[in-house]
Amino acid sequence: MAGVSGNPLMFSKTVLLDARAHQNWRITRAADFSFSRNLRFLPVTLTEFAQVALEQPLVFIEDGDLIVPVSVIALDEGNNLFLDESGGWDGRYLPAYVRMYPFILAPRSDASGYAVCVDADYPGLAAGKGEALFDDDGEQTTVTKNAIAFAAEYQRQREESVVFTALLKRYGLLEPASVNVTTGGEEVISVGGFLTVNREKLAKLDSESVLNLHALGQLEPIYLQLASLSNFDALSRRLIARRSARPETSAESQV
Repeated sequence: MAGVSGNPLMFSKTVLLDARAHQNWRITRAADFSFSRNLRFLPVTLTEFAQVALEQPLVFIEDGDLIVPVSVIALDEGNNLFLDESGGWDGRYLPAYVRMYPFILAPRSDASGYAVCVDADYPGLAAGKGEALFDDDGEQTTVTKNAIAFAAEYQRQREESVVFTALLKRYGLLEPASVNVTTGGEEVISVGGFLTVNREKLAKLDSESVLNLHALGQLEPIYLQLASLSNFDALSRRLIARRSARPETSAESQV
């Protein structure tokens, strides 16, 4: 069996899920999402845009030849602003990428498709406690089948999302961007390394292109992405509140 190479975002020890090697593995899931603490961006899919846009900026990053939609969850390194002190998720919506962990479909190293993998460093994976991944006959339990089905659906939605971003690129709508966020006093944090839709280029699209985007259902996520950029202000307020016991104060950002 071909292996996988590299570790996806948030994974530190990606291994192929194998009934023989992991016969005795069990999983315990707790409402502790500390494994996402060091993330600045979090992958999201098109179907999540409406939920995510309510509280997080939506942008795009280049991943090899692909352009991937992500949400911004931190302004500085190691400080996911949607984690509370106990590692709980402090937001109205928990993105699918976090819910999927520690399972994922990862590309095989021989490019022959995808393999079901887990992060062996996930603290909730261990022998002797939690829910079994395989039964005594080496068959997948319901827990494992559900996790794999979720990962497969996430992968399907991810592929739809990169079709969308490829269309944005084809129409020349994406541009590199950065945001300068003030967090009180004279401190300014610069967040960059991402792409966003260019409003002027969108406004100048010819009618045929606009109708095509509309027919494909792609206008709504474009407008959601642009509207979500106002959430950089909300992130700055979260950071101010985290750093200080003082009431939240307003902050300004400029895209």
